[in-house]
Formats: sequence, structure tokens, C-alpha cells
Amino acid sequence: MVKKTEEVSSISKEMKVSNKEVHQYSSPVVPRRAMFEVQKQLAINTGKTRNTASGNLMETLGKERYTRGTPMSCAQQCYAMVGLPARGKSYIAHRLARYLNWIGIKSKVFNVGSVRRELVGVNMPCDYYDPNNTTGAQSRRMVASHVLDTIVDWFKADPDNSVAILDATNTTRDRRDLILEKITPEGIQVLFIESVLDDVQIEEMNIRVGTVQSKSAYFLMNIRPHTKTTLYLSRHGESQFNAEAKIGGDTNLTENGIRYAKKLGKFVQENNLTDVPVWTSIMKRTIETCSHLPNQNVQRYKSLNEIDAGRCDGLTYEEIEDLYPEEFALRDLDKYNYRYPQGESYQDICCRLEPIIMDLEKQDQILVICHQAVLRCVVGYFLNLSTEEIPYIKIPLHTVIKITPVAYGCEKEEITFGVDSSVNTHRAQPTQESIEQRLLALDVSIVDSGDICNSDSPVVSVNGNHSDLRT
Repeated sequence: MVKKTEEVSSISKEMKVSNKEVHQYSSPVVPRRAMFEVQKQLAINTGKTRNTASGNLMETLGKERYTRGTPMSCAQQCYAMVGLPARGKSYIAHRLARYLNWIGIKSKVFNVGSVRRELVGVNMPCDYYDPNNTTGAQSRRMVASHVLDTIVDWFKADPDNSVAILDATNTTRDRRDLILEKITPEGIQVLFIESVLDDVQIEEMNIRVGTVQSKSAYFLMNIRPHTKTTLYLSRHGESQFNAEAKIGGDTNLTENGIRYAKKLGKFVQENNLTDVPVWTSIMKRTIETCSHLPNQNVQRYKSLNEIDAGRCDGLTYEEIEDLYPEEFALRDLDKYNYRYPQGESYQDICCRLEPIIMDLEKQDQILVICHQAVLRCVVGYFLNLSTEEIPYIKIPLHTVIKITPVAYGCEKEEITFGVDSSVNTHRAQPTQESIEQRLLALDVSIVDSGDICNSDSPVVSVNGNHSDLRT
């Protein structure tokens, strides 16, 4: 159950702001030095730190633990949509796949209708779908069987593939029996999802399942298939820490940031968005940005706060690389799952944003003003981007990002007002070669920490100096 608290405050006579904490969480930190040593040794022995872009880090490390968000895993599952045509099955299937991919569950939609049109043609006569037409029924069963074989092959091709969503009517017992006959012998779990559920017992049965299935049920009960949500997303205006190239902090806006906030208020006025709800974080720079808006319905959410940089808060990237070179390299290895010492990872952000995402799915129009890492996760969700892409999405300062739904996806548009920023806060994704060179350049080894700090946690010796980054 999400815990909510409300406290009314005001930042001006014209604006009332509701303070809400929609999600409380904790980010445990565990030792990770063994992971770094293994990666460095692998680079020395093979010249490579990993095989793919995402990296087989857990396979390389065995059972060693380190500070890193653990990617969610589950048994292979096939979700079979059920319902008559024009009931929103395809819309729901694509939205569900987008959500599952966003939380780290590799998913894919398999549409039987598209395959049928490829194999037997587009303009089929009406009697082709007549259940009494034996030839047509055999043809449609052949297509369905082919798609099910494709799903099985997809699971076998990559052990990380977790959820296949079968997008078809599947309204007959015969068709559902075919799904069970083809899928379950392969050790794949089957869950039938009907686009309209009016039976309380079936709804309760679908909820009382595994973690990923529960999350799927939770998502499906929170979306409205016919909602056309238009999102206006913006970072706060340039802050003092932005101007100093520092991460984190809770500083006020610069003169450039104030100019942007005023331009944003004018944009809202001119586009008749004054009645649109506004969501912000509880940090000074977003509150100050919102103070220049004409909107009355402004709500502040702790879940929209910027990523917690832990011990690196208030430092520049150059300072982090100088003080904690191994941490700097670890983050480049797997930025989505990397967790700052005593801080957060992008995966942690996605976890605390789940209630926010569910609420965004219900809105018609909304303006969200928050932070770079948070907006990367939000934009990544609506554009169906991978966890490898999310941490490197460009979210420039002084820019409104408009997200508009189209068919089974969303379009992204950027709107600028000609307000300069003194710094570019985007850091491009480093090349694999540069990561490997940095690993090889570091003199890192694990030493017995028992005599040093009387702890089971390892301490890393960097160039002869002990760097204790335990919590």
C-alpha cells in the first residue's frame, strides 16, 4: 500500500501547493569491491570487460554481491490476450509490454493478425472467418500455431527474454487449449488476460500470482485504454549547482533559470494550460520554477526528487573521477543498475516512480517539472526505450518536452524559448574502449579488511591508499 501524507503550504499568495509523499523506499548498500577486481582481471586476461552492451556482470561475478540494483528476473511467461475485436487488446498489450520493459522485464508483443495478413493476405472474404468454414478455420489455426512456435523460439533465443504477449482474440476454448498445448510443455507459464473483467473471482485469481504477474495486474487495473494523455515535461530552470557543474544539491535558480521560469509561465498562459495540474519535486529549484506559473493546482511529490548521489552529492564529475576512480568506472560499466555509495541507481528511481507512472496514465493533460535523471526514466517509459538507453537520454535545460500518444506508442517534441544555459549537463555514453582503458589504468586490489575496520566488508587499496566507501 502506497502511503500518502498531505500538508498544505504556499509559496505565493496566488498559488497553493499540496505537499505529498507518494512513495517511501530505502536503498540498501552492500559491498562491491569483488566485482571491480573481477572486471579488472577480466580486462587484463581477455582485453574485454563484458560480451554485450548490457554486460553479463552477474554471470561474471558468480555469487559475489556488490552495490548495484539487481535486475528483476522471472520465469518465462506468455500472456495471452482474450476478447472480441475492437476491445483494446492490442492497445493494452503494447502498453503492458512498454511497462514491463521499463521495469527491466524483457517483453515483446506477438500479433497474430499481422502474421495472418503476411501469410494469407489482407483482403480475405468474410466467410474466411466463419467458424463453419473448415478451410478457413484450419488456415487460422495454422497461423496461430506458427505464432506460438515463434514465441517458443523467441524464448529459446535469449534466456533473458521473459514475457511474450500473444495479441489475438483467443475467444474459443479450442484456441486457448492450443496455446496451452504448445506453450506449457516448454516450461513457460501461461496467463490469460481478458480486456474486460467483470467477474470478481477471476480478477482476484489474476492478482494472487507471482511478482511480475502481480505487477502486470496492478498496471492493467490502472490504465485507461481510451485516455489520450498529453504530457508536458520540463526540468527546473538552471540552478546554482548546474552553473558550477555539480551534481545533486538543493540550490536556488540562477538568473538564467529565473528567466526560463518566467518564459515557461508565459508558455502555459498562451497555450491555455492554466487549468492543467502541475507536479513537481519538493526541491527548491523546482518550487522556484513553479512560482512563476499561473496554475493553481500544483502538487509536490518526493518521488519526483532527483537521483540521490549519496557520497558524491555536491561534486563535479571530475571530482568524482579523482576521488573515487573505481566508482566512476563502475558507473560507466552499467549506469542503469549502478547505485551511488549511500545513494540511488536509475533502477531505484523507476521503482519509486511506479505510482507516479500509474497516475500519469490516468491524466488527460499535465505539466511535470522535476529533474534530469527522473525525466529520463519517465521519457524512457513512454517512448519504450531500453534500460541501456534510459540513462543517456538527452533532457536539456530550458526545454519543454511534449509527449503525445499515437497508435501504440508516443511522439516526442521539444519546445525551447531561447533562454541560454551556462552549462550542458548531458554526459555522453562512453565507449567500451574507454571503459576498458580506465579499468586497466587503475591499480585496484582487494585486501583483507578485518584488521583495518573490523568488518566483513572489503576495502579497496587504490595506489596504496585505502579507499573505504562502505555505508
